[in-house]
Amino acid sequence: MPQHVYKLIQTEFPSVTIYEGMLGENLIVSDMHETNVCIGDIFQIGSVQMQITRPRRPCWKIDSQLNKRGVAKFLQEQGCVGWYYRIIKTGNMQLNDNCFLISRAYPFASLTKLWEIYNDKNFRDPNEIERWLAIDVLEQSFKEVLRKRLR
Repeated sequence: MPQHVYKLIQTEFPSVTIYEGMLGENLIVSDMHETNVCIGDIFQIGSVQMQITRPRRPCWKIDSQLNKRGVAKFLQEQGCVGWYYRIIKTGNMQLNDNCFLISRAYPFASLTKLWEIYNDKNFRDPNEIERWLAIDVLEQSFKEVLRKRLR
């Protein structure tokens, strides 16, 4: 989850008590957000290598955890959703290790762009959809939504 999300929530919901880790994330990153990371990106933290496979889908658990309705919907609307990695190379990492971009195979495939396409039920551009379907590491449930739009 991008670090700036905490300030965003605190600003929008000042009565909410929130601290790092409350949103179910395993990693909190600074200087990374949905506009500057792409599906397929490979990052290294410590000796661990990880690849981005999809955005998160904020759900009711966030509202439940924070004891405040509407936080998950707010994050979805803002496009501050975070993302999932798959582990490419196991290893060790520790607090304050730097995060390095090792590879970017799909520079067009920002999480912001995918989130916009995914949530726009009228999006039907077959050429654009085919580009996304060609990303081998994009998680299957996202591909299914896009495939249905080609029909």
